[in-house]
Amino acid sequence: MDLSMEEYIDNANLLFRENELDKAIENYEAALKLAITSAQQINLCNALGRLYQKTNSPQKAIEVFNKSIGLYDKFPDEKSFPDKATIYNNLATIYLSSNPALAIENYLRALKIYTALTDSENSAFYPHLANTHFALGEAFQHKEDFFNSKTHLKAAIILYDQLPEPGLNELKASAHYHLGNIFTEEFNLYDAQKHYTKSLMVFQNLSENLDVKFKPFMAAVLNNLGVTYKSMEEHQKALEHYEQALDEYQYLSTHDNALFTPYAAATLNSLSILYAEMKNYPKAIEYSHQTAAVYNNLADEFPEEYTHYLATSLHNLGLFYLELKTIESAKKYFLQALHIRKKLAKNHPEAFDADVCATALNLVELYQTELVDKLDLNYKKMSLELLDDVSTRLQKYSEQRPVLMSMKSDCAYYLEYFNRISLEQLQLENTYIKIQELTGEIHSTIHPKEKIVFQELITTLLEEQLEHFPQNYKLKNMLSDAYNNLSWMHLQLNNPKSAEEIILKAKNLGHSFPSLQCNLAHSYLLQGRFEEAKNEYKALFNKKTDEKQTYTFTILSDLEILKNNGVQHKDFERIKEMFA
Repeated sequence: MDLSMEEYIDNANLLFRENELDKAIENYEAALKLAITSAQQINLCNALGRLYQKTNSPQKAIEVFNKSIGLYDKFPDEKSFPDKATIYNNLATIYLSSNPALAIENYLRALKIYTALTDSENSAFYPHLANTHFALGEAFQHKEDFFNSKTHLKAAIILYDQLPEPGLNELKASAHYHLGNIFTEEFNLYDAQKHYTKSLMVFQNLSENLDVKFKPFMAAVLNNLGVTYKSMEEHQKALEHYEQALDEYQYLSTHDNALFTPYAAATLNSLSILYAEMKNYPKAIEYSHQTAAVYNNLADEFPEEYTHYLATSLHNLGLFYLELKTIESAKKYFLQALHIRKKLAKNHPEAFDADVCATALNLVELYQTELVDKLDLNYKKMSLELLDDVSTRLQKYSEQRPVLMSMKSDCAYYLEYFNRISLEQLQLENTYIKIQELTGEIHSTIHPKEKIVFQELITTLLEEQLEHFPQNYKLKNMLSDAYNNLSWMHLQLNNPKSAEEIILKAKNLGHSFPSLQCNLAHSYLLQGRFEEAKNEYKALFNKKTDEKQTYTFTILSDLEILKNNGVQHKDFERIKEMFA
């Protein structure tokens, strides 16, 4: 039996209340076919449009909303302007994800109507005008037109401030939040912080009244304030806001574990990285362990979504332990991260090959340290295996991203290093490092009696290495210099015989140079062997030091230094007269 338009509408309304949306649509469509007046058609088109939106039928919604707009245009009526503006806003909302330009076009049409309605100081439409400005701000932000986005968001805030209880307006808080995000994008950190703080104040007021509903927004603002303060290098404020955000997310996780636990994990990770930037690696490790534990549970339940986050947490643990020189722990977590990342890269190389390379290169850095410390060539073998894999993976990338260029450079450096390094080089490099440290100790002391202790250690180190590598020319040169320095210290301590014996050791290495000859002359002089000393001094008469000074100057300076150290000899004046 055929029904009347009114009966179809009554059925549709009843079905809508019972959430039978598809059947409600069928009845509204039947009623629209029977509608005679433009007002009836407009009302039914608008009702259908909203139902099509609810049932995710955007194209049908657009069709009936446009039909409604056509009817408004055909039969203009000032009383219908607010409804027409609402339809423009509905159309804009539908277009926003697929066609932002059309969305903006429709929002602007709605804005024009609401602006005209408020020209006569009619504040009843302030909320609609403010909300349309807000929607335009979001739409322009979606298009990355930040100038227009900021203009409309600020206009919305001005209007929200004129409404009752502006401190409880969630859209005002959201407008400040969006402005904070835009200023963050523009690296305007001060303005970002200002708007996030205003957003937080409103959401805190709302949370006091409605508890859980607004806590997710408040947590997001707290987290973004943490990010902003971190960028501003106000680390203590960043910590405070991250910790508050973490409290909120952990509380929210008790209400919806699946939704909010990932946010808690991300905030834990932010805290670990912030502590690392502050060089507080024990705290960074503490939070990183918590992050890894949360992501481990999430990865068990949702492996596709969270396994790579678990790998990143393990990688970070490796980095933090490496900073503390806790090598075994660093190695453990790097290996775990590498294992996971290789598995991920096996199925999705384009997404995870770079991650594999990052962890492998950090592991190579660790192996280099172990190779130097332990002189174990197995670390060379393991490093070259990793580097071969890294090199292969990096060859797939042709783009010039800085991170990729850096990894390619590191890979080339380590390949060159590990391919050329030998046990002899390692032992010698270890020796050179120790000698540098001992040389620093010599420079930090004053009296020759203190200095000679470290110089003897240097000499012994070089003698031991020369026994292992007797043909190493650099080692022979360094030992000759060490003997020369040691002989000078013995001279300052008035041990000329010991100085002579040490100088002869240098000569036995096949090295003879002016400064060594000078010290030999001093040793002869202090032993009372004047003629031998005079002959050695005369041989230096026309020679110059590396600093282009004559050895006459050096000899006379040495004699003054010896006198200042309490070494006296009757023939000092004769030598001075000889060079006068």
